[in-house]
Amino acid sequence: MSVTLDDYYMKELGVVAGADLSIRVFGSVAAAPWCWPIPSVQWPNLAASLVPAVVEGATWLESLLDLQVLAEHLESQRWFSAEVDREGAALLGRMESAGIQTLYRSPGFGAPRAGKPRPDKVMALSYCYELLSDWYRAVEAWNDYLRTFENAPADHLARLQHLESKRGAVQQ
Repeated sequence: MSVTLDDYYMKELGVVAGADLSIRVFGSVAAAPWCWPIPSVQWPNLAASLVPAVVEGATWLESLLDLQVLAEHLESQRWFSAEVDREGAALLGRMESAGIQTLYRSPGFGAPRAGKPRPDKVMALSYCYELLSDWYRAVEAWNDYLRTFENAPADHLARLQHLESKRGAVQQ
């Protein structure tokens, strides 16, 4: 289940808020079963058992259609937490114990991220605040996004200047 912004931002952002059905059903992606249901045993009851979670998920998605609520949701996910690190380690452990190999791991793949800004969330948050004309918070979120780079691309710095000019115009 996922939420994106309009088509213009979607190309750059992709999903800005998402929820995995397995988290709603099992409490954790790592705790979810890692096999396809056995048709004769589990399949007939699978759809019926998922209906409450799908209804709950649809209600959650609908609530995020309000930009202010979406911004509040993104704020709650602004920073990586120790729980994210633990969940990632648990998933990786289950994959490795199942014989799944990761062919490529980016630099810092296994490094703890707790307390660091989540790039996709702060980027989306900046756009969300821009749509709400909250220029101060748009700049703040974009600065957090830029902190995730060693050398930010020129167009990202240009966006910061644009946001700061909007904020400055409002303050005058």
